[in-house]
Amino acid sequence: MKPPTWNDDPTDDTDYGDYAITLQITTDDFEDAAARAGFRRVRALREPPVPGDDTPPWPPLAYGDDDWVTTGRMAILNRAALIQSSAWTGLMGERTRGYSHRSGGNAGMGNVVIAAVVSRAKPSVAVIISGGPLEDGAVRAVVPTIQIYRKR
Repeated sequence: MKPPTWNDDPTDDTDYGDYAITLQITTDDFEDAAARAGFRRVRALREPPVPGDDTPPWPPLAYGDDDWVTTGRMAILNRAALIQSSAWTGLMGERTRGYSHRSGGNAGMGNVVIAAVVSRAKPSVAVIISGGPLEDGAVRAVVPTIQIYRKR
């Protein structure tokens, strides 16, 4: 999905990608949809302590083992929120990613909003949404309105 003027500012050489928002529809269950979207449970990232090693734990202890996070560029963690409606359960968060100049070279980093929602009905249907840096709140506005219908 993209507006007609998406990423076509002649004064901005940053390549933000082809679309403002991308959607994937899958039959993933909750755990698989979360992983496909870029969410991880902290317990899956945490390494067991090594006796005699004074290195602080990673992820930091401020994150509980059952918390959901996104891992972005340079292993930057962002907390994810559990979201739900009467028909689906999901996660939403921000992910840090890098950008390039169209002419080549690093254009810096920025956050994008991602979400994964999975129907409560079985077999499951998942909607994975990834916003671009210029989507201006569209993902956060669209996610609560998602309705998943089954073909009859």
